[in-house]
Amino acid sequence: GSEGAPRTGEGGRMISAPTVGSGESVRSVGVGEIVRIVWMVGVVGMAAWFVVSNLRLWGRLRRSRRAYPVEGCPVPVYRADFLASPCLAGVFRPAIYLNREAAEHSERLKYILAHELAHKRHGDNWWALARAACLCLWWFHPLVWAAAVCSKRDCELACDASAVRALGEE
Repeated sequence: GSEGAPRTGEGGRMISAPTVGSGESVRSVGVGEIVRIVWMVGVVGMAAWFVVSNLRLWGRLRRSRRAYPVEGCPVPVYRADFLASPCLAGVFRPAIYLNREAAEHSERLKYILAHELAHKRHGDNWWALARAACLCLWWFHPLVWAAAVCSKRDCELACDASAVRALGEE
């Protein structure tokens, strides 16, 4: 090979590559460092995905929402027809967003509002942030993904039960 053979560098100066035993250090990358780099790339990628997708949803909600007045509701209620289902959105100033179907069936509205208000009472918007943080840090672990799915499902079931209790319809 050409190890240790002189080469031409910038400006035509001669340089030489380090050879084994030449005293010049060659930095090797260990498995631990590669794993750490891959983990960080995953963390940054997941965090970027969560931030971008939530900013896109927030922007779409802001552009398409229309106020939907509900007397006595402690949080703002809006109609956003593109949504697949009603939801509570926002961490610091949560609001309830109704889709077209929910807004057009007033007989269901009390159930929907009771469910979404239960999300607010339970702090589910904060739990969603905690789930996202866990998924960012442990993106590689299938049990963390399973726990996130179970946590989300448990939030929904707890809000259903809370809404039934609040409306007195066991």
